[in-house]
Amino acid sequence: MRARSCVEQFGVMAVAQLCYGESLRDIVACLAAQASKLHHMGIGQPVACSTLADANERRDWRIDAEFGQRLMLERARRTLPTAPARRLRNKKPGSSRASLSHRA
Repeated sequence: MRARSCVEQFGVMAVAQLCYGESLRDIVACLAAQASKLHHMGIGQPVACSTLADANERRDWRIDAEFGQRLMLERARRTLPTAPARRLRNKKPGSSRASLSHRA
């Protein structure tokens, strides 16, 4: 039995979520079907049912939950636009014309 790192285990469980694996056999079958692509996720070796079961039993689920939250926050930080704040302001009191002004 080969011990997997937290990142490898997270990758295995992420693939399990994406392929809707309901059992260990489903997950292992899904991983085996995509074996040539798994090295891109850092999963180098084939996954056995017993290894997956042992890792899930021994590893605290909060590690994966925190890691997943950090990944989602980092992705959101990188993809959300960071435009300067704009404020709508009237030029003259009572005027119906408005302009956008940059506010730093």
